[in-house]
Amino acid sequence: PLVDLGNDTLLCPGASLVLHGPASATSNFWSDGSTGTSLLVQGPATISLTASDALGCSSTGSVTVSYAVLPTLSLGNDTSFCSGNSLLLDATVGGASNYVWSLGSTGSTLAVSTSGSYSVDAGIGQCNAQDTIQVTVLPLPSISLGNDTVLCPEEQLVLTPIGNIADLVWQDGSSTTQYLVDSAGTYWISGTGPNGCVNT
Repeated sequence: PLVDLGNDTLLCPGASLVLHGPASATSNFWSDGSTGTSLLVQGPATISLTASDALGCSSTGSVTVSYAVLPTLSLGNDTSFCSGNSLLLDATVGGASNYVWSLGSTGSTLAVSTSGSYSVDAGIGQCNAQDTIQVTVLPLPSISLGNDTVLCPEEQLVLTPIGNIADLVWQDGSSTTQYLVDSAGTYWISGTGPNGCVNT
């Protein structure tokens, strides 16, 4: 039987190839010692097959399977940021001709402002490089000074912020837990929540 394993082959990372012996063969002996009618190749190797038929005739063939080496595509480590901000994911990698993100958009970059898992597929020649990143958007802390207020002449008001916040900063730069108001104006405060996010 004629052994024809095809031309030498270059595979993309993660791909596999099934080689088949001739249909007329009654016995097969592969270079890895197996004797099946086919062989699953999952790594770079030179594979040979000796096949024999019922008449005792045999032939040998071989094929070299190689794997392409792709540049590393990295979106970085999983990350988080505070609500109201955005993050620019950059998938730029050398040799890539196209990009497709999990949301369906194309282009080498993607701006995200919501929590989720974002993945990208970059076409490099006949192969593809992929990466995924988990993005978490943290909520801003709740903070309140109450409703707008009208004071009578000579009247004062003590503002006490409501909310689970720390690192208080008032509009004048002070950092007291309360603020004495004795004149008309706009008063505000910023504070940091347990997750590190700042709100005003």
